Amino acid sequence: MDNTTNEDLYVSPDRFGLNFALAGDNTSLSVSFAPGPAATPLELPMMRKLIDSLGYSHLPLWQDKLNEVVHKQRANNEAFTLQISGNRDGALDITLTKDRLNALAIVRNASGNGQPLTRDSILAQLKAQGVTHGVQEDVVAEVVEDQGKTLVDELVIAQGKAPVDGKDTRFVSLVEDISERRQPILDNDTVDYREFGGVNTVSPGDRVLRRVPPTEGEDGYTVTGEPIAAKPGKDKELKTNKSVQPDPQDPDVLIANVGGMPVITERGAFVEQLINLDSVDLKSGNIEFDGTVIVKGDVKSGMKVKASGDINVMGTVDAAKLEAEGSITVNGGIIGHGAVRDEKGKIRMDAGYVSAKGNVMARFYKNVYVEAGDSVIARDTISHSEVASRNQVVVGGRGGSAKASIVGGKTRALMLVQAPIIGSPASAHTTIDIGFDPDAEQRSEEIEAKIAEAEKTLADVDKMANFYKVNPDKAKPGLIDRIVATQMKLIDDLVVLKDERKLIEESADCVSKARLIVTNMIYANVTLNFGKVNRITNEDLEKGTFMLQDTWIAYRKGVISRK
Repeated sequence: MDNTTNEDLYVSPDRFGLNFALAGDNTSLSVSFAPGPAATPLELPMMRKLIDSLGYSHLPLWQDKLNEVVHKQRANNEAFTLQISGNRDGALDITLTKDRLNALAIVRNASGNGQPLTRDSILAQLKAQGVTHGVQEDVVAEVVEDQGKTLVDELVIAQGKAPVDGKDTRFVSLVEDISERRQPILDNDTVDYREFGGVNTVSPGDRVLRRVPPTEGEDGYTVTGEPIAAKPGKDKELKTNKSVQPDPQDPDVLIANVGGMPVITERGAFVEQLINLDSVDLKSGNIEFDGTVIVKGDVKSGMKVKASGDINVMGTVDAAKLEAEGSITVNGGIIGHGAVRDEKGKIRMDAGYVSAKGNVMARFYKNVYVEAGDSVIARDTISHSEVASRNQVVVGGRGGSAKASIVGGKTRALMLVQAPIIGSPASAHTTIDIGFDPDAEQRSEEIEAKIAEAEKTLADVDKMANFYKVNPDKAKPGLIDRIVATQMKLIDDLVVLKDERKLIEESADCVSKARLIVTNMIYANVTLNFGKVNRITNEDLEKGTFMLQDTWIAYRKGVISRK
């Protein structure tokens, strides 16, 4: 009579494709597996139940091998035989990561008459593998206490120290809200809206900027004790002009020689002259100034303001032309008259034209052409205007209106366009261009030509310097000093040019990171262009993000940042 029960069948080794064999020493148990479609996937509790049902639970089992049997049986792709019990000392299977910053260990528990793991035996095994640094004493103590009963996963038992590279020279402003003339940073940060108006000035002797020297960094080491050298930060010397000088008490600090508006640059700072005007109108005439222009009132229709620095208008700008090498800030709005372009497609300079190499910020823009080397910021509205930015256009940012909008016209930015509302219920046609810089190729060619010219000139000057170094008697008084000054200027110029080239290269592939973020509503009939990929919204959509995915402009609910 067959007394086999369903439970016995369930725990039968055949069900799992397993076969157990006990060696003649009655201690060493092995298990074999033959893969097959009928093999039921094994779990660790069932493995223990099988061993118990076969009368082997009294044997000195090896926990790590039990886990290995379960893992390989579930893979069901190759036959194997593994010993799972016997007398053995506790030990560690140690491997090092490729960078040797971590030593990983799997615990093999002691069984039978084997010796358990101790702190000394663990350290000896680590040393035998060359691991001498960064041993994690808390992990060692845990292993000694547990002996592999529950610690079945790979452990980090030793950690090296990664090197910390040094920081490059930094230039830190010592004046609050100092104006900047540096290349825009194409990163994940949006421009934070700040209250417009107000210009900070300095007087002769005021501290303007501090140079923070580069750091050497901190060397690291591997778990085997090999040093890992840190990269030192790059050094940059302060670049000065007649408006600033090093502080006699601290050569890393620049102080103002003249009164005016402080400006920070890639290589230091300078103080820019200021001109204060009540307004710009027929009485004042057009303004062209080598410095910063501050207008306490309005810029009237038909007038022109051109500055080598910033332009700051406390009032409004009405159908005027503003051009600045720095930034333009208008506390009120910028208003144009009529269409932005004429019937031939040319920009109407007399209708309302604003151009800055830095940022352009205003409360609102209406029927005006605006271009910025960095960002265009509006608190309230961009209406029926043509706006172009080499970084981002942000409408209604922090502190701005939740109903701020872009309505009509064309808005173009390299990295980001963000607004609460885009388009209008009346279906005023609005176009948004993102992620494509049509001038990049031309600017790249111009920069490469300038770099080639500067490098050739520097090579020629270096030859001259080397000649007079060998033949100092042939140099006229002061000539060597002038040669050195020329070398330094050319080197500085090359640094700036190469930084600009890097920025152009980074911007060339911005379309994959570019975003259109709508924080309230985008209406139907808005044309979206991500590089050369187009989409027209055919319905009203709530808060969301548009981005390029392969060859399609995708819409996702919520705000999805650039990575």
